[in-house]
Amino acid sequence: MSEVRVDAAKQEAALAALGESRRLVTALSLGSGVVGLIPLPLVGELATDLLRAFLVQRLGARRGVEVSRRIALTLIGADRASLSRLALGASLALAARMLWRRLTRVLFVLLRFDDMGRTFLLGVSFDYYLLAHHPGATGEARPALDEVRAAALQRAIGAAAAQARPEVMAALFRRVTGDLLRAGAALPRTLASLVAKVLRRGDAPEEAEHVVEQDLDGLFARATRLVEMELRALGHSSLLALCQAFDRAWSAEPHPAAPAPDGPGAPP
Repeated sequence: MSEVRVDAAKQEAALAALGESRRLVTALSLGSGVVGLIPLPLVGELATDLLRAFLVQRLGARRGVEVSRRIALTLIGADRASLSRLALGASLALAARMLWRRLTRVLFVLLRFDDMGRTFLLGVSFDYYLLAHHPGATGEARPALDEVRAAALQRAIGAAAAQARPEVMAALFRRVTGDLLRAGAALPRTLASLVAKVLRRGDAPEEAEHVVEQDLDGLFARATRLVEMELRALGHSSLLALCQAFDRAWSAEPHPAAPAPDGPGAPP
């Protein structure tokens, strides 16, 4: 496998473009910190996987890259067999109701800030991959993400996130969540609503994004501004270091040549 190089100008452009998806990434990162509180065996972890798979699919759609549910689950390292055994409709609707009841009385200390940080690193790393490494340019016909490349991505994102010190991101989200709660934000209600919409429409990601987008103003806009302030306090080098770590990890992966693009504008 030859080394994958990203020139400095392209890397800077990709870093700048990451901000376009930051609100969606921030909202679902916050959401991933609460779904693990669902008081049903395994369902909390499976719901976290579904939320992350939804994030991957919507980031792909925004960048013109098709990512199927199966491929998204491969990329995040989810147990597809367990997910397929779960009766998604009834179980997740019940889970959403139980989550709402629990969040109305949950203590701040129970929130899973490590899951928030890991989801944020996943979203930023995958969006960076789409901008800097996936064949084609946004707005053009681009090949769909396949199983082999998704598995390589899962390893590369994991390696890059480990170098980015996930505990730093967990601490960042602890501070952001605390600031929101101290400001009187209706965080439990808003997060429960967001998560319920994704879980109930998990098999129709386009419909789910439509309802999720309606929630991205207000509290999530404020949350995104707080995350941006925290990232600036850490320095521009924090995201740059993550992207450079991903570049190194992706270079080490024996992924095959990209398939030809599909869809309108593809060569015959």
